[in-house]
Amino acid sequence: MERPGWATFIGIFMLFVAGCGALDNFSDLNADQILQVQSEVLDEMENEFEGQDADTIRIDSATQKRLTVFGDSIVKDSANNVDVKETFKNMIKSSDYRIKWTKNFAYIGFVICILFAISGIFFLSQRRYTIQLALSVLASSLVVGVFQFIVFRADTGSSKMISNLANFEVYWSIFLDTILLITLMVLDKSYYYGSESVEDYYDNE
Repeated sequence: MERPGWATFIGIFMLFVAGCGALDNFSDLNADQILQVQSEVLDEMENEFEGQDADTIRIDSATQKRLTVFGDSIVKDSANNVDVKETFKNMIKSSDYRIKWTKNFAYIGFVICILFAISGIFFLSQRRYTIQLALSVLASSLVVGVFQFIVFRADTGSSKMISNLANFEVYWSIFLDTILLITLMVLDKSYYYGSESVEDYYDNE
């Protein structure tokens, strides 16, 4: 029996998600180092503009609205001049709570990525329990995503921009897991169940 096209697509897609997820998790493990680099860049900016007025600029109300599109406030003086350095620091601020949990979820994410990769290989090689494994992996990923959403909702120390960008990543993960779960539940899976039945027949012989 020839493997259906949807099985090939899902198998390759799950391998792709595993690879992208692994890279993203590796980046999350170095979240504190990235923030350190950002802090060093801001310090260099401050040293470069020390004694000058170049670190503050005057902006109109329309530009102020664009700067606060994520909900973060801008820092300005009495003359309505924006402190670029302090405003930027507020926009990229990540709390210790978020950094700690980002690293924790990165380790969990590596496990999920490995399971995604194994499930993708199973789809491409018509292994036993392919569907059961895929459903279990997607359900586990969905649970982790919901838990991650709940944990990060409690973070009040990070900037709105950082929180919104991280939330979008969680929403996207939950959305993909849900779509794949629904897809697997409604598709004709006889290709894999049929393979298992044939193998069981010869095993019994």
